[in-house]
Amino acid sequence: MLSEPLLKKFDEVIGRYPLKRSAIVPLLLFAQDEIGYITDEAIREIARRVEVRPIEVIEDIGYYSMLHRQPIGKYNFQVCTNISCMLRGGEEIFALQETARNRPPGKYARRSFRARRSRMPGRMYRRSGDAIKLRLL
Repeated sequence: MLSEPLLKKFDEVIGRYPLKRSAIVPLLLFAQDEIGYITDEAIREIARRVEVRPIEVIEDIGYYSMLHRQPIGKYNFQVCTNISCMLRGGEEIFALQETARNRPPGKYARRSFRARRSRMPGRMYRRSGDAIKLRLL
């Protein structure tokens, strides 16, 4: 059940955009901030309010790596493993964090930590060779 303050926030945000569908991503972010992830109920409500089909909202969720359809951990790691990051140690970092958490590759904890491969999670710093992004929620 979406809270009344969240629904009011939806109305406020939609009013800022000349095209209602332009508000989809901000609405998804507000829903995720309140619930912790994007629920089917939130998808249906957002689709109804911006006058699109639910599949169009789901497509936006699939495009943006910061949106999640299931509960995630408190600490989320995105390890860049595209070719440029791989050359800077992206795969080694991913394997190292899996080993440190005593988890086989690809198995994610739903409790505190979650790690996943990402094509380009953020700006890569040429000087330091960063290949990992940490987002604390």
